[in-house]
Amino acid sequence: MSGSTVFELLGVADAREREKLLDELYWETANHFRQIRVVEIQKQEQRAKSEGREFRTDELAADLWDSLHEDEKQPLAEWIANQVSTGLPATIPESDSAS
Repeated sequence: MSGSTVFELLGVADAREREKLLDELYWETANHFRQIRVVEIQKQEQRAKSEGREFRTDELAADLWDSLHEDEKQPLAEWIANQVSTGLPATIPESDSAS
């Protein structure tokens, strides 16, 4: 059952209103989990400081990687390619060290 169907069953007759509510629900859910992740990172930083060492980004990266579901793990180049659907190639000139 889709989210839109649930809103329809709850009495929201207008399709545009159901779509708007569904978008808001998705946004609020993503925001909720983002806030949880922020708090987790802050706690990691606090633990690192209390243990007398610096917070390390490689530890955070490993933690984030480990938290991914198996079907979400893919090589970085493949992930970037999947994120770009259209675009124009860009040529970045070599720097002129003389200037």
